[in-house]
Amino acid sequence: MKQHKWKIVAGISVIIFLVVVVVAFLGNDKNNNLDLSAFKTDSIYCYEGIPWNTSLEETKKLLPEKLINSSELAANITVYEMENIYVKGHKAFTTLTFDPNFSDITFHLSLEDDEDNLSEVETYLIRNFEKNYGQADERKESTTYDGEKFRSYTWKCTDQENQDIVLHIFVKYNTKKVYDIIITTGLVKYIE
Repeated sequence: MKQHKWKIVAGISVIIFLVVVVVAFLGNDKNNNLDLSAFKTDSIYCYEGIPWNTSLEETKKLLPEKLINSSELAANITVYEMENIYVKGHKAFTTLTFDPNFSDITFHLSLEDDEDNLSEVETYLIRNFEKNYGQADERKESTTYDGEKFRSYTWKCTDQENQDIVLHIFVKYNTKKVYDIIITTGLVKYIE
């Protein structure tokens, strides 16, 4: 009888352990999904409420994600990568630019051989951005001579210092079956 109770207790312990591991794993993955409502504070487009021109040190303190790998592009311009950000299950190569302070952030998704999935992710992004930020101020669509298709959606605002700021989604349908979605927000002088 004691042996039977021991097996039941051991079985319950294993089940509890597995539930805790699964919940921790799912919770951790959820934290790495890009928060599509994090691109605006009050009436200013930004990321996670971090003001443009914030120093690198202060930005690191305010970011919920960790910065990794830096590279210097030119004098006073440094780009940092942010680790493990996902959009609808797709990893986004994420960079923050400092010139010398925080000037823009970009999330780049590359979806190879999956035009249907690209359309699904694009629709998901546009619906969520329009829900959070209203209709885009500009929408453009074009095709190059070799058949590549581009779509872009831009939301615009001006901050208290009269700096123009954009939130921009760029979608590229490539004839080589490489599909890209790029989400950028920052000071216009650094993006355009």
